[in-house]
Parts: sequence; C-alpha cells; structure tokens
Amino acid sequence: MSHPYFRLPVQFRAMLARRLFVAVALAAISLFVTTTAPVLRMNAPYLLPIAAVMTAAWYAGLWAGLLTCFIVMGGTAYYVLPPEYSFRIAAGDDVFRLAMFAVVALFMSAIIERGRRTAATLRATLWSIDDAVIVTDRQGRVTFMNPVAERLTGWAMKKASGHPVADVYRMVDEASREPITSRIEGMLRDSALREGAILGPPKERLLLSIEGAEHPVVDSGSSVTDENGDRIGAVLVFRDVSEQRAARQAAERANRLKDEFLATVSHELRTPLNAVLGWTRMLRTGSIAPSAMMRAIEAVDRNADALANLVNDLLDVSRIVTGQLRLNPEPTDVAQLARDSIEALGPSIAAKRLRLDADIGPVPRLLVDVNRLRQVVWNLLSNAIKFTPAGGDVSVRVSQDDVWVRIVVSDTGQGIPSDQLPYVFNRFWQADAAPTRTVGGLGLGLAIVRHLVEAHAGTVTAESEGTDLGASFTVSLPLSAAVPETDPTQGPAERTSAPPSLSGLYVLAVDDDADSLALVSEALSGAGADVRTARSADEAIAACHDRMPDVLLADIGMPGKDGFALLRELRSSSTGGPPALALTAYAGDRHRQAALDAGFSEHLEKPIDPDHLTAVVADLARRRALQP
Repeated sequence: MSHPYFRLPVQFRAMLARRLFVAVALAAISLFVTTTAPVLRMNAPYLLPIAAVMTAAWYAGLWAGLLTCFIVMGGTAYYVLPPEYSFRIAAGDDVFRLAMFAVVALFMSAIIERGRRTAATLRATLWSIDDAVIVTDRQGRVTFMNPVAERLTGWAMKKASGHPVADVYRMVDEASREPITSRIEGMLRDSALREGAILGPPKERLLLSIEGAEHPVVDSGSSVTDENGDRIGAVLVFRDVSEQRAARQAAERANRLKDEFLATVSHELRTPLNAVLGWTRMLRTGSIAPSAMMRAIEAVDRNADALANLVNDLLDVSRIVTGQLRLNPEPTDVAQLARDSIEALGPSIAAKRLRLDADIGPVPRLLVDVNRLRQVVWNLLSNAIKFTPAGGDVSVRVSQDDVWVRIVVSDTGQGIPSDQLPYVFNRFWQADAAPTRTVGGLGLGLAIVRHLVEAHAGTVTAESEGTDLGASFTVSLPLSAAVPETDPTQGPAERTSAPPSLSGLYVLAVDDDADSLALVSEALSGAGADVRTARSADEAIAACHDRMPDVLLADIGMPGKDGFALLRELRSSSTGGPPALALTAYAGDRHRQAALDAGFSEHLEKPIDPDHLTAVVADLARRRALQP
C-alpha cells in the first residue's frame, strides 16, 4: 500500500511541498546567518530569523511560519548556543532570548496569518461576484482585476497589472464614438481621489475591450484609504448591461407595438362600423333610393363580415397566447380544400382582374383540422390578393415529396423588404404601419398561420426578392399525417346550400338582448319552427311549465340567473328538460367546454350564421328523436 501522503489530491500535495520548501529554505538561510553572527560581529543575531519567520508566514501561511520558527530554534540551540552540538543550553540569558524569539515569531506569524486570511477572503469575494472590479494604486496603476473585468476588458490580470487604468478601461461615447475619460482617471487628474470621495453614481457607458468588442456598462467607483484616511488607491466597479438594455428595448418595442396595435384596431373597427351604421341609418330613415338598397345591404353584409373576421382573429391570438387553441383533426382532402378556397375568393380575384394560376396535384388525404387548415389557406390567399395590384398574378400550388405535402401561395405584389422577412410571422407585424398605408389589417393573419401550421407539426416560410418583387409563402405539412384512402370523392365537410326545414319544431329562445333574440326568432321561424322567446331565465322557466320545448336556445350571460342556472333548474325536473344549445358571446375552447360540462348539448359563438344555427337546431332535434 502506498504512503498516505501520495493518496492526497495533487493540489494539496503541491501546497504542502511549497510550504515545506519555503520554511526549510528560509530557516536554513536564517540559521546560516545566525551561526555566522559572531564572525560577522552582528549585535542582533535574531533579527534575520524573525524576518525569515515573517516571510514564511506571509508566503506560505501560519504553519510554514511555525515550522521555520522551530527549525531556527533547534538549529540555534544545536549549532550556536553553548555548549555546541547539543540541544542543552547552558546560559539562562540564552534560554530567555531564545524564548523571546519564539514568542515574537509566533505572535508575528499569527498577525500575518490573520492578514493573509482577510486578504484571501476579500480577493475570493471580488473574484466570485458578478460585477467587474478593477483596483488601482494611488498612481492609477492596475493592481487587481477579477475574472468578470478580465472578460469585459479583454485584459488578463497579469498583463494588466502595472498598466494605467486608462489603458485597460477604455470608454467611448456611443453616439459620437469619442473617447471618454474613465471615472478613476478623471478623479485622479482632478485630485478628488485624495478626499476619499465616491466617484459618482452609476452611469451607463460604452466599454471597448482590447479586441474591439463593445459592452454597454454601468460603472461607479471609490477611493481606497487606510486607517489614517490617507489615499492608497481606488476601486472601480462596473457591470455589463447588455441583457438589461436588450430587455428594456424589447419592452419599449412591445409598448410601441401595443400602442400601434390599439390604434390599428381602432381604425380597423371604426371603418366597417362606419359603413354598417351609415347604411343602416339611411335604410331606417328611408333616405336612400330604392335602386341603391341592394348595394346598401351588400355593404352592410360585407362590413359585418369584416368585423366578425377581426374579432375572430383577436380571439385566435388570445387562444394561441394562453395555450387554449385546440385542434379537431379529421381526414381532409387538402387539394379539394385549396380548390374550395380559390372558388370562395373568386369574386375578389375577379374584382382586381388578377390572373390566377392554380396547379393543384393529387396529394394524400391528411389528418388535420379542416377548419384551421382552411383558415391558413384563406389567410395566405387573401393576403396575396390584397397586396397584389390590379392586373397582377397570383398562383396556388399543391404538391408532395417524400416527406411533405406543400401548399405554395405566390404573388407579384408589393413584396417584403429583406430586412423585414424575419419578422413577417410576428404578431402585430406590418411592413407598412403608417396612416398612409394602402391596405388594412391588424397584422395578425400571418402570426395565426404560423401557429396553426406548427400546431399541425408543419412549417411555414416566406420568401421575397424585395419591394415590388412579390412574395411566396410555403406551408409544409408532414406526410406522416396521411390517412389511407377510403373514398376518393370524400373531402372536407361542406355546408349544404339550403338550410333544413324545422317545420313542426317548438323552440324556446332565451336572451336578455332584444336584438339577438329577434334575429334568432326570425331565422328559426323562417325555417318553419314555432319559436317562443324569453328575456330572462325566470320567464323561460315559466314558459317551460306551460309547454316543454323540443329545443332550448339560451344565452349564458344574463342578469339574475345565467344560462347555467337555467339549465340546472330544468335538468332537475322530472322530464330532464330538452336538448339545449348555448348561444353566447363567450367564445373559446374553455367556455365551450364549460357549457358542455354544464349540460348544454352544443355551444355556438356570437355572431351567428342563421343557416348554421338552423342546421344545429335541426341536428339537436334529430338526436332527441333518436333517443329511446
């Protein structure tokens, strides 16, 4: 088995060897001088041994000082004090002097060890803190740098030691690029450092490293004085604020985007509202010519759709941000979906006299959320139409390779500047947000596209050669989502052109808003239903006591009893109540799930499509008829 010494860590063995070497070397030198003191006629033979003990204690620690002391004492007793070559000391004065040497040596070693530990603690503290620290002497020459200061300035402490602080800590004005006098250098020059004053509060500056790298820093400093108040140096403390500056700039940009977004929302909402309110008031007052009535109705319908789309975009972004976006995958014919989107936007393409090139090849059916994928294609194609001037070209291509099904929408429109391409899928981004812009929108469409595509494990990219050179957007969906072909003619479910008949169906509609209630009543009555309305939950309960409806339509948010309380009361009756449809402005998956958990059979968000409402009511009645 090896000696226990060799099982010690290498660093510890090196430290022990270094201390032993220092102690033995200094003890040997001092012993040599002490033995030759009579020859050299020295009157203070213990002066050099005291210095040797102090030196050993300073460079190697307390134990090295003690070892040096014991070696010197033993050597002096053996070689110097009579009788020679014996550890016995004959004279009492020699014993006293040797004992006094030991006391002084031990006392000085303890004092030096305490100073060493204090200095080591301070150095370790400065070495480990996150702030950069530079210490100088009274002439402004660097005496200490911690690793953070080394990293920011590019100077190693050994190299910087002794250099003027102005060489190591170089500051420039961020705007003019002119050199700035460092705080310590300025205080030294102005003699303010002699007063022991703080060198000013923290202030942002731009630090140039020796390699030329730039770091925004906050610095402050102070003079260092001894116990008598005399200046012995200075300390400079500084911190890299690059991350804080970036965070502050990001927050400022977010605030700016928020303000721009609110202004845009206000503009985009007011524009269609102006048309809706203006035309409806003219229709109500009869101040419009009969020949213009159809144009007025079309304008109201078009702008109401625009408002609904704006609200839907905002709701989609809210769902995305809060993580509440849910997909309902089903086998979908992507090629047919692209054709349907082109057909739906055909009037807009024709209105701008755009040339459309559609190259839609056969691709496998994919397991995707058909409505969300339709929204993706619709957004991309709508943007292409919106940003392409009259007479331009728009193309839609659907293809596949070994890994992806790709949908590419390209145009010859206004294009995207190269410096803006990385931001096109950011929320609220708009290449032109000025009041003079030629197209509207909230800057949410492409952000929604990116999130919807990524939710399907796909990718979306944008390409553009620059301004006025058009743009191309590519949606890639993984072939791993493909489903086996069962019916080639089957595509995404389409709504029938004519709503089903509700003849013979008794419907009770409950809503505290009279206009919404009138719309529901008119839509369902037009489909043949017998509709009764109620403005409150209590009124609806009374109506159910008179006659139980086949289908119940109820708003959620109502004064007094809400829709949930109404349904609970009806479900507690002996009949269990009719199938119920929640018809509410509370939108989103969370509210939908809450309504279903409360016992509603379906959940529809306002604003409603009358035909779709009729179809849902018919489906609820059909389901009730199939129940035993």
